[in-house]
Amino acid sequence: MRSLSRAVAGFFLLLLFSNTAHGKTVYVNDYIEITLRSGPGTDYKVIGMLPSGTALELRDSNEGWSFVVPLEGPFKGKEGWVLTRYVTTSKPRSLQIDELVKENEELKTQIANYTRQIDDLTRELSSVRGELETTKVALRKMENDYHSLRVESADFLKLKSEYRQLKERFSAMNENYEKIIRENEKLRRSQNIKWFLAGSGVFFLGWLIGAVTGRKRTRRSSIYLK
Repeated sequence: MRSLSRAVAGFFLLLLFSNTAHGKTVYVNDYIEITLRSGPGTDYKVIGMLPSGTALELRDSNEGWSFVVPLEGPFKGKEGWVLTRYVTTSKPRSLQIDELVKENEELKTQIANYTRQIDDLTRELSSVRGELETTKVALRKMENDYHSLRVESADFLKLKSEYRQLKERFSAMNENYEKIIRENEKLRRSQNIKWFLAGSGVFFLGWLIGAVTGRKRTRRSSIYLK
C-alpha cells in the first residue's frame, strides 16, 4: 500500500514538473555507476545500473531526484529515477576523453591522407620541374633558331632582290642579244642579196661583153673572107 501511494505521488509529481525539464539531455557523472529506480527514493525497485557517461533524457526533477529515460545502453528507453547529484548537463570527462581519442584518430587519418597527398604533389612537382627544364631548353633552342631564321631571312630577301635584278638584267640582255641576232640575220640576208645581185651583174656584164666581142669577131672574119 505504501509503495502504491509513493507511485501515485511520483506520478502526480511527474505531471506537475513535466514541463520544466522535458527533453533535456544529461549524463551520469564521472567514475561512478548509479542506480535507475522505479521511483524517487532509495526504497523503490532498482531497474538497473547506469555507468558513467550514459546519456539520459531528463523528463523531470523533484527533491533531489530526476526522472530520466536512458538514451543508450541495455536500459535504453526505460523510464526511471536517479539521484540528481549524480547527473550533469556537461559531458563527463570519460566521454570527452573518448571523443578526443576518436577525434585524435580521425586527425591521424587526415594527417596520413595529407601526407600521401603531399608526397603525390611532391612527385608531381618534381615531374613538372623536369618538364619545365625540358621546355626551357626547347624554348632556348627555338629562340636561337628564330634568330638564325631572321638572319637567314634577311640574307634570303637580299639574295632574292639581287636575283630579281640579275634576272631582269639577263632578260634585257637576252632580248638585246636576240635583237642583235635578228639584225645580224637581216644584215646577212641583205648582204647575200647584194652579193647575188653583184654576181648576177658581173655574170650579165661578162655575157654581154662576150656576146659583143663574138659579133665583132664574126664580122671581121666575114670581111677577110670576102
